[in-house]
Amino acid sequence: NRIGRLDPKAFGNLDLLEVLTLEHNSIVTLRKRAFDGVEALQVLDLSHNHIEQLQVEQFANLANLRMVDLSHNHIRSLPRDVFQNTKLERLDLSCNAFVVMPSSALGEVGYTLRYLDMSHNHVAHLDSTMFQDPPNLLGLKLAHNKLTILPDNVFTSLGGLLRLDLSSNPLRANFKELFHYVQRLRHLNLADTGLRRTPNLPLPNLVSLNLSSN
Repeated sequence: NRIGRLDPKAFGNLDLLEVLTLEHNSIVTLRKRAFDGVEALQVLDLSHNHIEQLQVEQFANLANLRMVDLSHNHIRSLPRDVFQNTKLERLDLSCNAFVVMPSSALGEVGYTLRYLDMSHNHVAHLDSTMFQDPPNLLGLKLAHNKLTILPDNVFTSLGGLLRLDLSSNPLRANFKELFHYVQRLRHLNLADTGLRRTPNLPLPNLVSLNLSSN
């Protein structure tokens, strides 16, 4: 449709609403209380809009919120308290304009977040402090960013990780040390990362490996 903004209490009092899909509209602005009245909401899709920023405590009244899709927008950063009080499990931030990981915002949902998609952004730097707060991640997508040097300890706190996508980044890393901390990893994508030889991967549980386009 052509919805351009969401004003306070845009949806009235829809007490039982659990799924809200607003993808492929023209939304630029979300007011702070746009989602007042839909406190039962669990799944929110705002993908393919023109959102540039979110408000502080944007989703704070959505205590049941589990899945948020903000992909294909123009977001560069997230306020620290944007997901405060939610139960966020899946977050899609792919195809935006991030240049750094939104670590402080992720810290608010650190113990519930399971799947994070940061692919197709402009992130150029990672270090171990960026994943200290979401230690229970099972899936992490970082494909199509600008990552180059990955420190050996960057995934230290992600011991439960099962899926990791680092494809389409010009990587330089000591893979043997890098993956030492993610022994449970089952699916790994290192396609199009500039590899010249098969990396040493100490991953006994790996069932799927993509080394194409190297």
